[in-house]
Amino acid sequence: IAAMAGAAGEYFCNSGALDVGTLASIYAATFIGGVTATGSMVAFGKLAGMLKPKALSLPGRDQINLGMLGLAVLGLGAFLDPGLAASVSGMGPEELRLASLALVAGVSSLLGLHLTASIG
Repeated sequence: IAAMAGAAGEYFCNSGALDVGTLASIYAATFIGGVTATGSMVAFGKLAGMLKPKALSLPGRDQINLGMLGLAVLGLGAFLDPGLAASVSGMGPEELRLASLALVAGVSSLLGLHLTASIG
């Protein structure tokens, strides 16, 4: 959660004056923070006996994971170059970047939960 909050803080404090490298690091930190935060919570719950230790076995779980990863990659494209997706979405550049950051926060959190819950 700290990685996600730090990345969001960096973005909100300097949103108009960030280069592509910094934007990519903000997006990556948000993605990694989401996966590790929820993954750690599920792992703790399983090890502490608060969650069932049995692996979550959804049909098509690999495709679900790949779909979430694909959404994150599409969001990265929109975050780094909002002009690319602005014509499709009808949103302004800053709105699109904020939506992309929110999308990766949610999707990566679900991905971390799903990846860790799938381990027995």
